[in-house]
Amino acid sequence: MTRLPAWLVLGSLLLFGSLHAHSGPPSVVAQVTRVEGAVALKTAQGNRSPLSILMELADGDRFWVPAGSRAELTLYEKDQRVEVRGPVVARVDKDGVQVPENKKFLLNVTPPPVALQVRGGSMRDLSSDQPGGGRKRADKNVPVPEELRPFPAISLEPRPTLSWSAPQGATLFQVEIGRCGEALIEKSTTSGSTLTLSRDLQRDETYTYTVTAYAQDGKELGRKDSWARVLPDSKVGELSEARRQFEVLRRQDPGDASSYLRMAALYNQEGLLLEAVEILQMLAQAVPEAPYPHARMQALYAALGMEAERQEAARQEAARSAR
Repeated sequence: MTRLPAWLVLGSLLLFGSLHAHSGPPSVVAQVTRVEGAVALKTAQGNRSPLSILMELADGDRFWVPAGSRAELTLYEKDQRVEVRGPVVARVDKDGVQVPENKKFLLNVTPPPVALQVRGGSMRDLSSDQPGGGRKRADKNVPVPEELRPFPAISLEPRPTLSWSAPQGATLFQVEIGRCGEALIEKSTTSGSTLTLSRDLQRDETYTYTVTAYAQDGKELGRKDSWARVLPDSKVGELSEARRQFEVLRRQDPGDASSYLRMAALYNQEGLLLEAVEILQMLAQAVPEAPYPHARMQALYAALGMEAERQEAARQEAARSAR
């Protein structure tokens, strides 16, 4: 009997962005593909946490999208992407994204994509299905306008680095961070698109931060919210031990792709996307024929707002496929 390579077998199980895809538990119905602002999740079991990119949602989970924020989900059953803009409370189930019965939909039938307006919020079908079963492709020659977009920050260290995409013309950014509903703990300005906090945050606490962009003449160009969280000591210890074991396995067998995929999956599960990218880059160098690294790096780079890196990962994956 012909044996499949270990990386191919385990890769199909450990492809962390799709751990509960169509073949997974039936209760998992969607995956978060984009979050802007401080969107909060309440699971069907009553657990609360910030909604984060690549998180999978189960039947009955609810999430709150504040005004000025939005979330984008991929619905597994319908193979659709849906964008939800606040303010609105939404629930996911096997039939899609639902809103409370007292919020009436105003359906505007327009050429794809179709916008579904919700009182106080909106939901938009991003799948753009075209007649004949094709998908509408974006014109690569049309420039995409830059907009202010702060990214969620999950950190192993008590002083996380906050980052955001900068709108065109912005020369100064004001950053305010604090616990939700409480006084600010830090307020800083910077001319760049990153800021490392000057004081420690408490572990296992979620903070919200606001970035305001200004032009050189002082005009405000945008104001958006996001969140930051420092992992608890217990989780840091678990990840440190997992990384130690990974390094041991990597020294013993640098070509064992399964160890890379497991470590990347652990980082991704905790929202440590840059760390997951680092592991996938190692895998791409050690096992060039592995089909997963560049494909998953594209999704991670897109989630991180790193468009140039996403395009390079796509180019490398196309080159690998052509070999």
